[in-house]
Amino acid sequence: MQGAARRAPAEAPPPPPAAQPSAEQPRPYQAEIITCALQHNVLVSLGTGTGKTLIAAEVLRARSSALRAAGKVGTGRPHKSNRPPPLPPDTR
Repeated sequence: MQGAARRAPAEAPPPPPAAQPSAEQPRPYQAEIITCALQHNVLVSLGTGTGKTLIAAEVLRARSSALRAAGKVGTGRPHKSNRPPPLPPDTR
């Protein structure tokens, strides 16, 4: 392999723009939707990649924290299911 050119190592990709919010910080429109969803029933309809999952996670986190503080969840008791008991095995 005489004469083979040696490649320089690939450069690291540039850092994301500083204006881009982090994954933990909701964008202003997301914060507005979260606030509204904690006060009212809402239906969120946004385009792909606009942060609907972040909105849902923040609303669930806030509501579960409020329920825990009120002593309505996390009591350590098993959840009772509304399902009927299983059918007995077929004994033909």
